[in-house]
Formats: sequence, structure tokens, C-alpha cells
Amino acid sequence: MPEHDYCVVKIREIRGVIHDEDDTNDVWAKVQWYYAPEDVAGVIKSFDTSACSPFERVFSDHFDFVSSESFNEVITIPELKDEDIEQQYIDPNVFYTRYTIERQSRRLKELGAVAVIISAPTSTSAF
Repeated sequence: MPEHDYCVVKIREIRGVIHDEDDTNDVWAKVQWYYAPEDVAGVIKSFDTSACSPFERVFSDHFDFVSSESFNEVITIPELKDEDIEQQYIDPNVFYTRYTIERQSRRLKELGAVAVIISAPTSTSAF
């Protein structure tokens, strides 16, 4: 399987159960999913996957429980912020994120997007 096809999650909580009868244990993690571009297109039909790298992931509000046996490795997901002139270099073969998705409302947001309220002037023609 190509590396960019792996699923990516953020671990939120880890719980374990010890089974006294056979001295085994189960370890589960509550995770928050990073969606692949194709997953986002399944939620937001107008989402253009061709504008995304195969390594791009979108941080979602989707939580789940996953067995710890499923995990391959721990990685850091750098954030790509298009407007940041001091953006760190991100290798083309590294998972990264620049959006979040709200599944219920089907909204995509840029990470770190900031809105500013302007009290004056009241007309954009002043610019």
C-alpha cells in the first residue's frame, strides 16, 4: 500500500482492560480523524480533490474508537498556512493539514482563519 493511502488520526484518549481469566489485555484509543481529500469530497460534493496533494489531510470533527493494534507509527502533522510568510518547509512526501471540516454543517475552514470586525469606515469605497 502506498504511504499516502494510510489513515491518519489524532489520539485523544487511551483506555485499557486487563482480562484476569487469561492474563490478556485490550487497549483502545479514542481518536479524531484526519480525512483524506476523497473523504472530504464524500461529505462536500463540490470539494475539488485535484487541488490537493495525496498527503494532504483535513482535520475533522469525527471521533471513533480504534484498537491500539491498528497503529503503525507516531507522526507530526505540520500545518500549511498559505498566508504565513514564515511558513516552514513541508516535504512533499509528508502528511500535512491546512483545513478543518465540520461534517454536520458541511463546512470547510482554513486552519487559523481569523475574522476582523471593522468599526470605520463603513464603506469599502474608502479603500
